[in-house]
Amino acid sequence: SVNSGLGSIRGARMAENRPSRVTGTQAQRLSDPLVWRNGVWQPTSWEDALDLVARVTARVVTEGSEDDLVVSMFDHGGSAGGYENTWGTGKLYFESMKIKNCRIHNRPAYNSEVHSSRDMGVDELNYAYRDYTLTDTIFMLGANSMETQTNLYLNHMVPGLQGGAKMVVVDPRRTLTIASSEQYAGPENVLHLAIKEGTDLALCNAILTEIVDKGWIDAEFIAASTFPEGVAVAEDEAHPASLGSLEHAMTACRLSLDEAAEI
Repeated sequence: SVNSGLGSIRGARMAENRPSRVTGTQAQRLSDPLVWRNGVWQPTSWEDALDLVARVTARVVTEGSEDDLVVSMFDHGGSAGGYENTWGTGKLYFESMKIKNCRIHNRPAYNSEVHSSRDMGVDELNYAYRDYTLTDTIFMLGANSMETQTNLYLNHMVPGLQGGAKMVVVDPRRTLTIASSEQYAGPENVLHLAIKEGTDLALCNAILTEIVDKGWIDAEFIAASTFPEGVAVAEDEAHPASLGSLEHAMTACRLSLDEAAEI
């Protein structure tokens, strides 16, 4: 199975907050709305909370427009939590308040965690966890899976490392994932690229350039998955900017290893 009984530090105790007449777990749930006043969260009535939302909303619209309304909300689907946690806020924001601008918990918009991938026609999560036990190399860019995706790391990456896979981690910091992977795979099989903050795009462009120049590409796959003539072309409303040609990408993104090293 995906978890095999492991408990992620992100959600292993989620069930304790789900309502249950058998276990009484709902006793730990909030019974009243909380409002941030005088530097602390304070319990209040539903009437007061809704009145505050209504008055702030009205003032924003009156002094500006409906387009000036922006909300930051929690949205997650674990253990059916997405439905329970966001049904009420979804009705409020999108039906009652007609919100057009929204961001969710860990990203700047209401979009995929793999930013812009859907726009290119490539859905996220397009691989199987089992791939970690089959691959020769695990490449991590700005991720610290030992601490933030514990089940994925322990149950899938570690068996891959123990089976002979090498790991490359791109991160300005030396993370727990790096230290742990060195224990499982040996320091000689873990490469830490401690780049400067904000230079990951330059690194990716340099790696792409090196791969293309060396001919380490699957030309048949690229030809079948991209538009051969220049820039990206919209496929449909769900995929407004699919992948353009490799040649066009290289014209815009070409960066040699020497040029990247100077950044």
